[in-house]
Amino acid sequence: MHDNLKEKPAWIKRIAVVLLLAVAVVVVVWGFRGTYATPEEEQKMLADMAIAHSDMGKRWEAVERLTDQAQLAEVARRTEGPENWPVRQRVVRKLTDQALLAELAKTADQTMIRTEAIQNEHLVDQALLADVAIHADAFVYARAVEKLTDQKWIAEVALKATENQMGVFIRQAAVQKLTDQTVLAEVAKHDPDGGVARQAMQKLTNQTLLADVAKHAKDDILRANTVDYLTDHALLADVAETAEDPQVRHYATKRLAELRANPQD
Repeated sequence: MHDNLKEKPAWIKRIAVVLLLAVAVVVVVWGFRGTYATPEEEQKMLADMAIAHSDMGKRWEAVERLTDQAQLAEVARRTEGPENWPVRQRVVRKLTDQALLAELAKTADQTMIRTEAIQNEHLVDQALLADVAIHADAFVYARAVEKLTDQKWIAEVALKATENQMGVFIRQAAVQKLTDQTVLAEVAKHDPDGGVARQAMQKLTNQTLLADVAKHAKDDILRANTVDYLTDHALLADVAETAEDPQVRHYATKRLAELRANPQD
Protein backbone atom coordinates (compact mmCIF):
# COMPACT_ATOMS: atom_id res chain seq x y z
CA MET A 1 0.00 0.00 0.00
CA HIS A 2 2.82 2.37 0.91
CA ASP A 3 4.50 1.50 -2.31
CA ASN A 4 1.39 2.51 -4.24
CA LEU A 5 1.40 5.94 -2.56
CA LYS A 6 5.02 6.47 -3.45
CA GLU A 7 4.28 5.65 -7.07
CA LYS A 8 1.70 8.49 -7.35
CA PRO A 9 2.87 11.69 -9.03
CA ALA A 10 4.34 14.44 -6.83
CA TRP A 11 1.62 16.93 -7.74
CA ILE A 12 -1.03 14.64 -6.29
CA LYS A 13 0.92 14.46 -3.05
CA ARG A 14 1.11 18.25 -2.92
CA ILE A 15 -2.63 18.57 -3.43
CA ALA A 16 -3.23 16.07 -0.66
CA VAL A 17 -1.02 18.04 1.72
CA VAL A 18 -2.79 21.32 0.86
CA LEU A 19 -6.18 19.72 1.42
CA LEU A 20 -5.10 18.35 4.78
CA LEU A 21 -3.84 21.81 5.84
CA ALA A 22 -7.07 23.43 4.70
CA VAL A 23 -9.11 20.96 6.74
CA ALA A 24 -6.92 21.68 9.77
CA VAL A 25 -7.44 25.43 9.40
CA VAL A 26 -11.20 24.98 9.12
CA VAL A 27 -11.23 22.83 12.24
CA VAL A 28 -9.22 25.40 14.21
CA VAL A 29 -11.34 28.34 13.05
CA TRP A 30 -14.54 26.44 13.74
CA GLY A 31 -13.29 25.52 17.19
CA PHE A 32 -12.55 29.13 18.12
CA ARG A 33 -15.52 30.66 16.34
CA GLY A 34 -17.63 30.69 19.49
CA THR A 35 -14.92 32.25 21.70
CA TYR A 36 -13.89 35.18 19.48
CA ALA A 37 -15.20 38.57 20.68
CA THR A 38 -15.39 41.85 18.79
CA PRO A 39 -13.92 44.95 20.46
CA GLU A 40 -17.47 46.05 21.36
CA GLU A 41 -18.25 42.66 22.88
CA GLU A 42 -15.00 42.72 24.83
CA GLN A 43 -15.83 46.12 26.29
CA LYS A 44 -19.28 44.83 27.29
CA MET A 45 -17.70 41.83 29.03
CA LEU A 46 -15.26 44.12 30.85
CA ALA A 47 -18.15 46.31 32.00
CA ASP A 48 -20.04 43.28 33.32
CA MET A 49 -16.90 42.16 35.15
CA ALA A 50 -16.41 45.64 36.66
CA ILE A 51 -19.99 45.61 37.91
CA ALA A 52 -20.38 42.12 39.30
CA HIS A 53 -17.15 40.13 39.63
CA SER A 54 -16.58 38.73 43.12
CA ASP A 55 -12.87 39.63 43.07
CA MET A 56 -12.31 43.36 43.63
CA GLY A 57 -8.90 43.14 41.98
CA LYS A 58 -10.47 41.74 38.82
CA ARG A 59 -13.04 44.55 38.87
CA TRP A 60 -10.28 47.16 39.08
CA GLU A 61 -8.42 45.48 36.25
CA ALA A 62 -11.58 45.52 34.14
CA VAL A 63 -12.05 49.25 34.75
CA GLU A 64 -8.45 49.92 33.72
CA ARG A 65 -9.08 48.15 30.41
CA LEU A 66 -12.39 49.89 29.75
CA THR A 67 -12.24 52.67 27.16
CA ASP A 68 -15.79 52.75 25.79
CA GLN A 69 -17.58 55.74 27.34
CA ALA A 70 -21.02 54.13 27.03
CA GLN A 71 -19.85 51.09 28.99
CA LEU A 72 -18.06 53.26 31.55
CA ALA A 73 -21.30 55.19 32.01
CA GLU A 74 -23.17 51.92 32.51
CA VAL A 75 -20.74 50.87 35.22
CA ALA A 76 -21.03 54.28 36.91
CA ARG A 77 -24.83 53.97 37.01
CA ARG A 78 -24.87 50.39 38.29
CA THR A 79 -22.29 50.54 41.08
CA GLU A 80 -24.13 52.38 43.82
CA GLY A 81 -23.59 51.42 47.43
CA PRO A 82 -20.67 51.76 49.83
CA GLU A 83 -19.22 48.39 48.84
CA ASN A 84 -18.73 49.60 45.27
CA TRP A 85 -17.13 53.01 45.77
CA PRO A 86 -13.54 51.90 44.90
CA VAL A 87 -14.73 50.73 41.48
CA ARG A 88 -17.06 53.65 40.90
CA GLN A 89 -14.38 56.16 41.84
CA ARG A 90 -12.03 54.75 39.20
CA VAL A 91 -14.81 54.82 36.62
CA VAL A 92 -15.74 58.44 37.34
CA ARG A 93 -12.13 59.47 36.79
CA LYS A 94 -12.32 58.07 33.24
CA LEU A 95 -15.68 59.60 32.30
CA THR A 96 -15.92 62.41 29.75
CA ASP A 97 -19.74 62.71 29.60
CA GLN A 98 -20.34 66.12 31.21
CA ALA A 99 -24.06 65.62 31.79
CA LEU A 100 -23.43 62.35 33.62
CA LEU A 101 -20.59 63.88 35.64
CA ALA A 102 -22.86 66.75 36.70
CA GLU A 103 -25.60 64.31 37.69
CA LEU A 104 -23.16 62.25 39.76
CA ALA A 105 -21.82 65.41 41.40
CA LYS A 106 -25.35 66.21 42.59
CA THR A 107 -26.85 62.82 43.37
CA ALA A 108 -24.23 60.11 43.86
CA ASP A 109 -24.79 58.25 47.13
CA GLN A 110 -21.17 58.58 48.26
CA THR A 111 -19.44 61.87 49.11
CA MET A 112 -16.20 60.65 47.54
CA ILE A 113 -17.96 59.96 44.25
CA ARG A 114 -19.66 63.37 44.20
CA THR A 115 -16.32 65.03 44.87
CA GLU A 116 -14.58 62.94 42.21
CA ALA A 117 -17.23 63.91 39.65
CA ILE A 118 -16.97 67.67 40.23
CA GLN A 119 -13.16 67.49 40.12
CA ASN A 120 -13.14 65.68 36.77
CA GLU A 121 -11.31 67.95 34.32
CA HIS A 122 -13.84 67.24 31.58
CA LEU A 123 -16.68 68.91 33.51
CA VAL A 124 -16.35 72.49 32.28
CA ASP A 125 -19.80 73.31 30.86
CA GLN A 126 -20.81 76.51 32.64
CA ALA A 127 -24.56 75.84 32.69
CA LEU A 128 -24.01 72.39 34.17
CA LEU A 129 -21.57 73.74 36.76
CA ALA A 130 -24.05 76.44 37.78
CA ASP A 131 -26.76 73.82 38.21
CA VAL A 132 -24.42 71.71 40.35
CA ALA A 133 -23.51 74.74 42.46
CA ILE A 134 -27.17 75.56 43.10
CA HIS A 135 -28.22 72.04 44.02
CA ALA A 136 -25.12 70.33 45.41
CA ASP A 137 -24.03 69.76 48.99
CA ALA A 138 -21.25 71.34 51.00
CA PHE A 139 -18.60 68.98 49.65
CA VAL A 140 -19.27 69.95 46.04
CA TYR A 141 -20.71 73.48 45.66
CA ALA A 142 -17.46 75.33 46.42
CA ARG A 143 -15.56 73.45 43.73
CA ALA A 144 -18.41 74.03 41.27
CA VAL A 145 -18.36 77.80 41.91
CA GLU A 146 -14.57 77.76 41.68
CA LYS A 147 -14.78 76.28 38.18
CA LEU A 148 -17.28 78.93 37.03
CA THR A 149 -15.76 81.67 34.85
CA ASP A 150 -18.78 83.00 32.93
CA GLN A 151 -20.39 85.99 34.68
CA LYS A 152 -23.81 85.00 33.33
CA TRP A 153 -23.74 81.70 35.21
CA ILE A 154 -22.05 83.14 38.29
CA ALA A 155 -24.98 85.57 38.42
CA GLU A 156 -27.40 82.65 38.07
CA VAL A 157 -25.92 81.07 41.19
CA ALA A 158 -25.83 84.34 43.13
CA LEU A 159 -29.49 85.03 42.41
CA LYS A 160 -31.03 81.55 42.53
CA ALA A 161 -29.20 79.43 45.10
CA THR A 162 -31.86 80.05 47.73
CA GLU A 163 -33.60 76.70 48.21
CA ASN A 164 -30.52 74.65 49.08
CA GLN A 165 -29.82 74.50 52.83
CA MET A 166 -26.27 75.61 51.98
CA GLY A 167 -27.67 78.51 49.95
CA VAL A 168 -26.13 81.32 51.99
CA PHE A 169 -22.62 79.92 51.58
CA ILE A 170 -23.17 79.15 47.90
CA ARG A 171 -24.36 82.69 47.20
CA GLN A 172 -21.46 84.15 49.18
CA ALA A 173 -19.02 82.15 47.05
CA ALA A 174 -20.72 83.35 43.86
CA VAL A 175 -20.85 87.01 44.93
CA GLN A 176 -17.15 86.86 45.67
CA LYS A 177 -16.53 86.11 41.97
CA LEU A 178 -19.24 88.41 40.64
CA THR A 179 -18.22 91.61 38.87
CA ASP A 180 -21.43 92.60 37.04
CA GLN A 181 -22.58 95.78 38.80
CA THR A 182 -26.25 95.39 37.85
CA VAL A 183 -26.41 91.86 39.23
CA LEU A 184 -24.56 92.89 42.38
CA ALA A 185 -27.18 95.59 42.93
CA GLU A 186 -29.98 93.04 42.51
CA VAL A 187 -28.35 90.77 45.07
CA ALA A 188 -27.86 93.69 47.45
CA LYS A 189 -31.52 94.67 47.17
CA HIS A 190 -33.19 91.28 47.27
CA ASP A 191 -31.02 88.61 48.89
CA PRO A 192 -32.82 87.14 51.92
CA ASP A 193 -29.60 87.04 53.92
CA GLY A 194 -28.32 90.37 55.20
CA GLY A 195 -24.70 89.24 55.10
CA VAL A 196 -24.85 88.25 51.43
CA ALA A 197 -26.69 91.48 50.57
CA ARG A 198 -24.05 93.56 52.34
CA GLN A 199 -21.25 91.65 50.62
CA ALA A 200 -22.78 92.49 47.24
CA MET A 201 -23.37 96.14 48.16
CA GLN A 202 -19.75 96.61 49.22
CA LYS A 203 -18.58 95.51 45.76
CA LEU A 204 -20.63 98.22 44.07
CA THR A 205 -18.75 101.15 42.58
CA ASN A 206 -21.59 102.59 40.50
CA GLN A 207 -23.07 105.53 42.43
CA THR A 208 -26.46 105.34 40.70
CA LEU A 209 -26.83 101.69 41.66
CA LEU A 210 -25.72 102.43 45.22
CA ALA A 211 -28.41 105.11 45.49
CA ASP A 212 -30.96 102.60 44.21
CA VAL A 213 -29.88 100.12 46.89
CA ALA A 214 -30.12 102.80 49.56
CA LYS A 215 -33.73 103.47 48.59
CA HIS A 216 -34.99 99.98 47.74
CA ALA A 217 -32.98 97.29 49.51
CA LYS A 218 -35.05 94.72 51.37
CA ASP A 219 -32.88 94.96 54.49
CA ASP A 220 -33.46 98.17 56.44
CA ILE A 221 -30.02 98.16 58.05
CA LEU A 222 -28.39 97.74 54.66
CA ARG A 223 -30.37 100.67 53.24
CA ALA A 224 -29.03 102.94 55.95
CA ASN A 225 -25.46 101.62 55.68
CA THR A 226 -25.40 102.11 51.92
CA VAL A 227 -25.73 105.87 52.36
CA ASP A 228 -22.16 105.92 53.72
CA TYR A 229 -20.90 104.69 50.33
CA LEU A 230 -22.54 107.54 48.41
CA THR A 231 -20.40 110.51 47.37
CA ASP A 232 -22.43 111.98 44.52
CA HIS A 233 -24.18 115.10 45.82
CA ALA A 234 -27.07 114.98 43.39
CA LEU A 235 -27.82 111.36 44.15
CA LEU A 236 -27.60 111.96 47.91
CA ALA A 237 -30.01 114.87 47.56
CA ASP A 238 -32.41 112.62 45.67
CA VAL A 239 -32.18 109.90 48.34
CA ALA A 240 -32.69 112.49 51.09
CA GLU A 241 -35.84 113.70 49.37
CA THR A 242 -37.45 110.58 47.87
CA ALA A 243 -36.45 107.53 49.96
CA GLU A 244 -39.47 105.95 51.66
CA ASP A 245 -37.46 105.01 54.75
CA PRO A 246 -37.28 108.09 57.03
CA GLN A 247 -34.06 106.83 58.59
CA VAL A 248 -32.45 106.63 55.15
CA ARG A 249 -33.63 110.16 54.34
CA HIS A 250 -32.14 111.36 57.63
CA TYR A 251 -28.77 109.69 57.01
CA ALA A 252 -28.67 110.97 53.42
CA THR A 253 -29.35 114.54 54.53
CA LYS A 254 -26.64 114.29 57.18
CA ARG A 255 -24.15 112.71 54.76
CA LEU A 256 -24.78 115.40 52.15
CA ALA A 257 -24.25 118.18 54.69
CA GLU A 258 -20.95 116.61 55.82
CA LEU A 259 -19.68 116.33 52.24
CA ARG A 260 -20.61 119.94 51.48
CA ALA A 261 -18.90 121.09 54.65
CA ASN A 262 -15.75 119.15 53.81
CA PRO A 263 -15.40 119.22 50.01
CA GLN A 264 -12.79 116.89 48.53
CA ASP A 265 -9.82 118.48 46.79
